[in-house]
Amino acid sequence: MRIIAGKHRGRKLIAPKNEARPTLDRSKETLFNIIQFDIAGKNVLDIFAGSGALGLESHSRGASSVTFIDNDFNSIEAIKRNCSACACGGNVIKADFAQALQRLSGEKFGLVFIDPPYETDFCITAMQMLNQYHLLTDVAIVACEHKRDTVLPEKVYNLSVYKTRSVGIANFTIYKYGEEL
Repeated sequence: MRIIAGKHRGRKLIAPKNEARPTLDRSKETLFNIIQFDIAGKNVLDIFAGSGALGLESHSRGASSVTFIDNDFNSIEAIKRNCSACACGGNVIKADFAQALQRLSGEKFGLVFIDPPYETDFCITAMQMLNQYHLLTDVAIVACEHKRDTVLPEKVYNLSVYKTRSVGIANFTIYKYGEEL
Protein backbone atom coordinates (compact mmCIF):
# COMPACT_ATOMS: atom_id res chain seq x y z
CA MET A 1 0.00 0.00 0.00
CA ARG A 2 1.15 3.49 -0.79
CA ILE A 3 -0.05 7.06 -1.29
CA ILE A 4 -0.69 7.36 -5.04
CA ALA A 5 -0.79 11.15 -5.55
CA GLY A 6 -0.30 14.51 -3.91
CA LYS A 7 2.36 15.82 -1.57
CA HIS A 8 3.08 12.37 -0.08
CA ARG A 9 3.01 10.47 -3.39
CA GLY A 10 4.85 7.16 -3.18
CA ARG A 11 4.97 7.01 0.63
CA LYS A 12 4.45 3.44 1.79
CA LEU A 13 1.79 2.74 4.39
CA ILE A 14 1.77 -0.08 6.89
CA ALA A 15 -1.20 -2.40 7.15
CA PRO A 16 -2.66 -3.37 10.52
CA LYS A 17 -1.86 -6.82 11.88
CA ASN A 18 -5.43 -8.10 11.76
CA GLU A 19 -8.11 -9.32 9.37
CA ALA A 20 -8.58 -5.89 7.74
CA ARG A 21 -9.00 -5.90 3.98
CA PRO A 22 -6.96 -2.94 2.71
CA THR A 23 -8.17 -1.03 -0.32
CA LEU A 24 -5.76 -1.99 -3.08
CA ASP A 25 -3.83 0.71 -4.93
CA ARG A 26 -5.69 -0.05 -8.17
CA SER A 27 -9.06 0.29 -6.44
CA LYS A 28 -7.96 3.44 -4.63
CA GLU A 29 -6.82 4.96 -7.92
CA THR A 30 -10.21 4.26 -9.51
CA LEU A 31 -12.03 5.89 -6.59
CA PHE A 32 -9.79 8.95 -6.47
CA ASN A 33 -10.03 9.48 -10.23
CA ILE A 34 -13.76 10.01 -9.69
CA ILE A 35 -13.54 12.32 -6.66
CA GLN A 36 -10.21 14.06 -7.33
CA PHE A 37 -11.77 17.52 -7.69
CA ASP A 38 -13.89 17.13 -4.54
CA ILE A 39 -11.09 16.80 -1.97
CA ALA A 40 -9.16 20.06 -1.57
CA GLY A 41 -10.19 22.01 1.51
CA LYS A 42 -12.66 19.36 2.73
CA ASN A 43 -12.96 17.88 6.19
CA VAL A 44 -12.73 14.12 5.62
CA LEU A 45 -14.19 11.28 7.67
CA ASP A 46 -12.75 7.78 7.18
CA ILE A 47 -15.08 5.22 8.81
CA PHE A 48 -13.75 1.65 9.24
CA ALA A 49 -10.39 3.21 8.48
CA GLY A 50 -8.18 0.11 8.75
CA SER A 51 -4.75 1.50 7.81
CA GLY A 52 -6.13 5.00 7.19
CA ALA A 53 -5.17 4.77 3.51
CA LEU A 54 -8.25 6.55 2.13
CA GLY A 55 -8.09 9.42 4.61
CA LEU A 56 -4.33 9.77 4.15
CA GLU A 57 -4.70 9.81 0.37
CA SER A 58 -7.17 12.68 0.84
CA HIS A 59 -4.74 14.47 3.15
CA SER A 60 -2.00 14.11 0.54
CA ARG A 61 -4.34 15.65 -2.05
CA GLY A 62 -5.22 18.74 0.01
CA ALA A 63 -7.99 17.86 2.47
CA SER A 64 -8.19 20.30 5.39
CA SER A 65 -8.54 17.67 8.09
CA VAL A 66 -9.09 13.94 8.47
CA THR A 67 -10.92 12.03 11.18
CA PHE A 68 -10.34 8.27 11.33
CA ILE A 69 -12.68 5.79 13.02
CA ASP A 70 -11.91 2.15 13.76
CA ASN A 71 -12.57 -0.14 16.71
CA ASP A 72 -9.56 -2.43 16.33
CA PHE A 73 -6.43 -1.78 18.39
CA ASN A 74 -4.07 -2.92 15.60
CA SER A 75 -5.82 -0.67 13.07
CA ILE A 76 -5.58 2.32 15.41
CA GLU A 77 -1.85 1.69 15.87
CA ALA A 78 -1.34 1.44 12.09
CA ILE A 79 -3.34 4.64 11.50
CA LYS A 80 -1.28 6.53 14.08
CA ARG A 81 2.01 5.34 12.57
CA ASN A 82 0.84 6.17 9.04
CA CYS A 83 -0.38 9.61 10.16
CA SER A 84 2.99 10.29 11.73
CA ALA A 85 4.83 9.22 8.55
CA CYS A 86 2.61 11.54 6.47
CA ALA A 87 2.67 14.49 8.89
CA CYS A 88 -1.11 14.21 9.21
CA GLY A 89 -2.39 15.40 12.56
CA GLY A 90 -5.62 13.47 12.05
CA ASN A 91 -8.19 12.86 14.75
CA VAL A 92 -8.04 9.11 15.45
CA ILE A 93 -11.03 7.63 17.27
CA LYS A 94 -10.96 4.09 18.65
CA ALA A 95 -14.61 3.19 19.02
CA ASP A 96 -17.49 1.36 17.43
CA PHE A 97 -18.54 3.41 14.39
CA ALA A 98 -22.03 4.08 15.78
CA GLN A 99 -20.68 5.45 19.06
CA ALA A 100 -18.04 7.49 17.22
CA LEU A 101 -20.58 9.05 14.84
CA GLN A 102 -22.82 9.99 17.74
CA ARG A 103 -19.82 11.55 19.50
CA LEU A 104 -19.02 13.58 16.36
CA SER A 105 -22.50 15.12 16.28
CA GLY A 106 -22.14 18.80 15.44
CA GLU A 107 -19.06 18.36 13.24
CA LYS A 108 -19.36 18.66 9.46
CA PHE A 109 -17.63 16.61 6.77
CA GLY A 110 -17.52 17.24 3.02
CA LEU A 111 -16.05 13.85 2.11
CA VAL A 112 -16.80 10.56 3.86
CA PHE A 113 -15.37 7.09 3.19
CA ILE A 114 -17.29 4.05 4.42
CA ASP A 115 -15.38 0.78 3.97
CA PRO A 116 -16.89 -1.79 6.38
CA PRO A 117 -16.43 -5.54 6.40
CA TYR A 118 -18.08 -6.81 3.21
CA GLU A 119 -20.54 -9.16 4.90
CA THR A 120 -22.32 -6.36 6.81
CA ASP A 121 -24.95 -3.75 6.02
CA PHE A 122 -22.90 -1.07 7.77
CA CYS A 123 -22.71 1.15 4.65
CA ILE A 124 -26.42 1.86 4.88
CA THR A 125 -26.39 2.14 8.68
CA ALA A 126 -23.47 4.60 8.59
CA MET A 127 -25.19 6.75 5.93
CA GLN A 128 -28.37 6.82 8.02
CA MET A 129 -26.32 7.97 11.02
CA LEU A 130 -24.56 10.68 8.96
CA ASN A 131 -28.04 12.04 8.30
CA GLN A 132 -29.30 11.49 11.85
CA TYR A 133 -26.40 13.41 13.42
CA HIS A 134 -26.23 16.06 10.66
CA LEU A 135 -22.57 15.29 9.93
CA LEU A 136 -22.48 16.40 6.28
CA THR A 137 -21.70 19.85 4.90
CA ASP A 138 -24.22 21.48 2.54
CA VAL A 139 -22.47 19.78 -0.39
CA ALA A 140 -20.78 16.45 0.31
CA ILE A 141 -19.59 13.17 -1.19
CA VAL A 142 -19.97 9.79 0.54
CA ALA A 143 -17.99 6.93 -0.99
CA CYS A 144 -18.94 3.38 0.03
CA GLU A 145 -16.76 0.39 -0.73
CA HIS A 146 -18.58 -2.93 -0.75
CA LYS A 147 -18.58 -6.37 -2.32
CA ARG A 148 -19.26 -6.28 -6.06
CA ASP A 149 -22.49 -8.30 -5.84
CA THR A 150 -23.96 -6.10 -3.09
CA VAL A 151 -26.40 -3.51 -4.43
CA LEU A 152 -26.88 -0.37 -2.38
CA PRO A 153 -30.05 1.75 -2.67
CA GLU A 154 -30.23 4.68 -5.10
CA LYS A 155 -31.16 7.00 -2.22
CA VAL A 156 -30.49 6.99 1.49
CA TYR A 157 -32.28 10.00 2.96
CA ASN A 158 -30.83 12.99 1.09
CA LEU A 159 -27.91 11.03 -0.38
CA SER A 160 -28.29 10.04 -4.04
CA VAL A 161 -26.08 7.74 -6.10
CA TYR A 162 -23.68 9.83 -8.15
CA LYS A 163 -21.45 7.14 -9.71
CA THR A 164 -20.57 3.48 -9.32
CA ARG A 165 -17.41 1.63 -10.30
CA SER A 166 -16.24 -1.96 -9.96
CA VAL A 167 -12.64 -3.09 -9.53
CA GLY A 168 -12.06 -6.80 -8.97
CA ILE A 169 -14.36 -7.97 -6.17
CA ALA A 170 -14.84 -4.41 -4.90
CA ASN A 171 -17.53 -1.98 -5.88
CA PHE A 172 -17.63 1.73 -5.11
CA THR A 173 -20.99 3.43 -4.81
CA ILE A 174 -20.48 7.16 -4.56
CA TYR A 175 -23.29 9.30 -3.22
CA LYS A 176 -23.74 13.04 -3.39
CA TYR A 177 -25.44 15.25 -0.89
CA GLY A 178 -26.55 18.80 -1.61
CA GLU A 179 -27.38 20.88 -4.62
CA GLU A 180 -24.15 20.99 -6.61
CA LEU A 181 -20.97 19.01 -6.94
